[in-house]
Amino acid sequence: MNLQKLTLKAQEAVQRAQEIASGYSNQQIEPIHVLAALIQDSAGIVPPMLMKIGANVNYLKIKVNESMEALPKVSSAALGSSYLSNATVRMLEGAQKEAVEMGDEYVSTEHLLLAMCDETSTPAGTMLRDQGAGRDAVLKAMKEVRGSNKVTDQNP
Repeated sequence: MNLQKLTLKAQEAVQRAQEIASGYSNQQIEPIHVLAALIQDSAGIVPPMLMKIGANVNYLKIKVNESMEALPKVSSAALGSSYLSNATVRMLEGAQKEAVEMGDEYVSTEHLLLAMCDETSTPAGTMLRDQGAGRDAVLKAMKEVRGSNKVTDQNP
């Protein structure tokens, strides 16, 4: 996936996910790290969307933290060589597909969230669905927040 096709906020989320993974001594950047980055961004659109859906964002933060703590850890010497896991690559590709289907030119944080809630084999997807943030609920919240606006540049 071309990371230049991400909005600035989505790029920041992926960068922050890498920093979070490093902070937990996790070599692989998993969707759970991306979810952590999205829900920690108090100025972002994801926390208000999740609250609109009825998800308990504070509970999600605790569960995300627990999940990251349980991931395999590497020594500090190997931390500079972090990489996207297969699940994260799938999630990013899914987000790009969502953006194209919605007629958006760039992948935004909402697309990342939508692709994440579709993931059935990752803790991030399970946590979101357990909090009521399934595909239909996220799509509804997106429509309420965005209306008919399209993502046509990197800083919408």
